[in-house]
Amino acid sequence: MVNIKTLVELFDNCQLENIIASLKFKPDRIVYVGFEKVMTLNKMNAVSNFFKGKLENCQIEFEVVKKNDIDLIVEKLEQIYNKYENCMFDMTGGKETLLTALGIFMADKKVPVFQFDVEEEKFINIKNCENLCLSDDFKITIPKALELNGCSLLTSEEGDYKWHFSDEFIKDIEKMWDISSDDPGAWNAQSNGFERIEKLRKPQKGLSVYLNLNNIKKKVYINMDVITPLVDNGLITDFIHNDKILSFNYKNEQVKQTLTKAGNILELYGYILIDEIKKENQEDFDDVDLSVYIDWDGIIHPEYSKVKDTKNEVDIMVINKLIPVFISCKNGEVKKEALYELDTVASRFGGKYAKKILFATYISHDFTSYDYIINRATDMNIKVIQNMHKKSKAKIKSEIIKILY
Repeated sequence: MVNIKTLVELFDNCQLENIIASLKFKPDRIVYVGFEKVMTLNKMNAVSNFFKGKLENCQIEFEVVKKNDIDLIVEKLEQIYNKYENCMFDMTGGKETLLTALGIFMADKKVPVFQFDVEEEKFINIKNCENLCLSDDFKITIPKALELNGCSLLTSEEGDYKWHFSDEFIKDIEKMWDISSDDPGAWNAQSNGFERIEKLRKPQKGLSVYLNLNNIKKKVYINMDVITPLVDNGLITDFIHNDKILSFNYKNEQVKQTLTKAGNILELYGYILIDEIKKENQEDFDDVDLSVYIDWDGIIHPEYSKVKDTKNEVDIMVINKLIPVFISCKNGEVKKEALYELDTVASRFGGKYAKKILFATYISHDFTSYDYIINRATDMNIKVIQNMHKKSKAKIKSEIIKILY
């Protein structure tokens, strides 16, 4: 098997195309050739930083060429070829002019040229690339994927709760999902009710709730169709509600966090389904995370700074076979803004190969709104898994797997 000494890359807007071959071949040197407007300082720094810890001893060089001068690009490729022995050329990325120049350069030479089909994760031997040594160690973590695209992962956002998925909590999630599935609207209303209860009670921390209802002007929302199964399943205990008091205990802090925010149950259930798929297909999954907060420019500004951070939250994020997957969870009526946000975030932080999935219970009770959302999602290439509350776990997992693969 042949190890690559020098890999020549045609720099592309898509950062995944700029790094996939190097992850596969682990060369001693990478030489990027690209246009100034594409191979920006930020992108060059992102690529260099990405390989730190992955290709420790690899030398990385960047060669800027003029966009419309094919002769000079061919000349630059000649210089690189003559300077370094055993060069190989990757044509996975690069604009048309670069690819044309590479075609002219390689026409009368026995140079090794190859390409990767990123979506199929397939190596294509264009010319003279037999017996190459490919690495199987090429996983990308979510922080690294975000860093590569010029942003960063925020790890200490206010309200960002850190979940711990013990076997017991997973069972509790499934119980709460079953309860919410009977009527997502009623579940959301009661979750909003729990949220208001948390604001009314003092102290707000802790698992024990006691409210003197005589001191509260607006009626506290209690739906016994939701409360009763919560009590029956031990998710809340010692429940008392009459004209004078409301008193109960949450089972634990994680159950409390789930109950007091309407959207949490779908996010948590979606996450444990993804995690099950990951465990069943371990070699394909690089990383999975819940409630991923992203800073747009990768620069975290202090609170007192005049420059405010632009940030977004991704409900569930997956890296599957190097490709980022962005999942938005809506446990209620879906608005068009949710589609635009998902599309914008995935395009900005995931590149052209990013996949977009919408987990939803119901889209809309209005037929016109329903058709609009579905059509817009199709236009944006957002895959919609709807009516999740009416589907079995196996059915939902099969739909997720179909999208991922």
